[in-house]
Amino acid sequence: MNRHIGTMAFLLALILVQGCTGKDDTMSKEHAKRDAITQEEGLIIATLNDAADAESKFYSTKDSSSILRFYAQDYMGIKDGRSETVKDHKKYLAEVLEQITLGEPIGISSKLKNIKPSVEGRFGCATY
Repeated sequence: MNRHIGTMAFLLALILVQGCTGKDDTMSKEHAKRDAITQEEGLIIATLNDAADAESKFYSTKDSSSILRFYAQDYMGIKDGRSETVKDHKKYLAEVLEQITLGEPIGISSKLKNIKPSVEGRFGCATY
């Protein structure tokens, strides 16, 4: 489940600011020096936390769209060394929902720590 949160959170950051520059090391050092976050960086943090919250509430909401809304239709990610698409994540959520419906004791708890957003122009990313 945590891998899905990681994949989803990365996607959210990319959706939010339309990409990643690959300048994470330089950007992180600059961010650490100034100790303040910009509005855009705050939006990245908020979006990542919203995604984790939606994943945590899935057992009670049983609403896949509350999680899938954070994914672009052309999403491509990597999970366990294999490529993953939105279709794959929809299938995963359907399987989890089926287990919940059958009464399986499934609990999902997602929390992100040490979120370090970086923004350069229109592009941004985050590590956590």
